[in-house]
Amino acid sequence: MVLFALVLAALALGLFLSLLWAEYSKPANFPPGVFFVDGELWKEQRRFSLRHLRDFGFGRRSKQLEAEIEAEVKDLLEMIRGEREGEGVVRECPSSAGRRLLLPEALFPATSNCLLPALYGGRAPREADAATRALGRAGLGFLRSTDATGGFVTLHPWLAALCPRLSGYLDTVHNSDHFRFRCEQMVDEHKNTLCDDDMRDFIDVYLKEMMKKQKTEEPTFFSNEQLVVTMLDYIIPSTTSLAVALTWYLMCIVHHPRVLRRIHQELDSVIGRGRLPSLDDRPRTPYFEASIRESLRLCTLTPISIPHRATQDTTLKGYFIPANTIVITNLWSVHMDENLWRDPSNYRPERFLESDGTLTKKDYTLPFGAGKRLCPGETFSRQNFYLLCGALLQNFTIEPDGVPPLDSNIPGLVETQPSFWATFTPR
Repeated sequence: MVLFALVLAALALGLFLSLLWAEYSKPANFPPGVFFVDGELWKEQRRFSLRHLRDFGFGRRSKQLEAEIEAEVKDLLEMIRGEREGEGVVRECPSSAGRRLLLPEALFPATSNCLLPALYGGRAPREADAATRALGRAGLGFLRSTDATGGFVTLHPWLAALCPRLSGYLDTVHNSDHFRFRCEQMVDEHKNTLCDDDMRDFIDVYLKEMMKKQKTEEPTFFSNEQLVVTMLDYIIPSTTSLAVALTWYLMCIVHHPRVLRRIHQELDSVIGRGRLPSLDDRPRTPYFEASIRESLRLCTLTPISIPHRATQDTTLKGYFIPANTIVITNLWSVHMDENLWRDPSNYRPERFLESDGTLTKKDYTLPFGAGKRLCPGETFSRQNFYLLCGALLQNFTIEPDGVPPLDSNIPGLVETQPSFWATFTPR
């Protein structure tokens, strides 16, 4: 009788969990954007978004966008110097002439506003910095609440219904909804001011194309929801992941003062102090560029990249991979391969320099992936990495006190670091 009762209880619990999960897992009207899809949807939407974002300066040289970014960099420097309000991310440092900056939170407005001119038509005003930092913190929560495989909830999806907070399900949904709501606001603003003869940014171009497609009454991937999620796919990495990558870099050079001194020397001799670094300076500052490459190698943001799907039966090095198999690439193993790097655990920018001090022509790192699914924001990220870090190092020395060690990573969809206060001392 006891055994029979236990079986009935187990069946009842299973039925309860199944019904509970069925309620939670009802299909949502949430289209897939461009990052986590494949097939014709991915081809069309990625091609369209990249083509038209580039028209507004994304991922290429653009005087207008570079001027916007330079203005943003100047605002960041002013905040660190105390010339404008830092709203909780800047503190006085009584023990030195420097000021303490909360990383990565203090960088969120700058990294977000580097993208917004192309996506939204202009930078957010300074009074919106607090809201942008809130978005960035939501992005951190989203990145930390899951991983590239989907986490434990993927293996046991009913946990999302039984213990939504403990499983991380609520954090993932709430943090992504924070970004989604802001993107919906941007789209609604543009709908009210759209003019066919004046395409101000990517949102305008997408809305115009969407209306044209819908008039034909033929099936189309263009929709309001698809636009919102495509914006999410670009805004979350730009706002949050870029700030995290910049912070990893600053941590690397702080823990290697020899590298920091050499970067200062190179920036002083090539650029000086009379102007900010520009993209024209990149070929003339090989050591600084090498230090960025080395940071992206040592601190791999996405150790197992993003899952891919085999679209057909194939064979790789003797292994049969059936169609629809999920394939995961271990980028961390590439970046830590002793046969390739000799001493992969060491932060050594010289590995990217030739004997004459110039950059190596071949870069074997894969921080942005490779192939057709290469991250569409690679060029944009590398450019802004150079401009933001170049300006910070040109103007400040960063003290090691309070900076956590490089092994203090928090796992997730992107490897993040704990927030910390770093002292920036004017040079």
